[in-house]
Amino acid sequence: MKDIELILQIIRQKRLGIIEVYRGNYDVAVKYLTEVYNSNPKDAVILFYLARAYFMKKNLNEALATINKCLSIKPGNYKAEILKKNIKKAIDASK
Repeated sequence: MKDIELILQIIRQKRLGIIEVYRGNYDVAVKYLTEVYNSNPKDAVILFYLARAYFMKKNLNEALATINKCLSIKPGNYKAEILKKNIKKAIDASK
C-alpha cells in the first residue's frame, strides 16, 4: 500500500510542477520537479519541464544541462530540440 501512495505522490508532484511552469511560478515548479526527478531520473517529461523552468528563470547553464539529459533519454523529441535551440540562442546572446 505504501508503494501505491508513493507513486500517487510522485504523480501529484509532477502534475503540480508542470502546472506551476504554465502559471509562471518557476521557483515553485523547480522545487516540485526536482523532487520528482530525484525519484524518477529517467522521465524525459520531468526533465523537459524542469529545463523550461530553468530557462524561464534565466538559469541558462542549468537549463542546457537539463535539456541535454532529456534528449539523452528521448532523442529526437521535437519540443526538447526547439527548447535546446532557444537555450543556446539565449546563451549566445548573453555573451
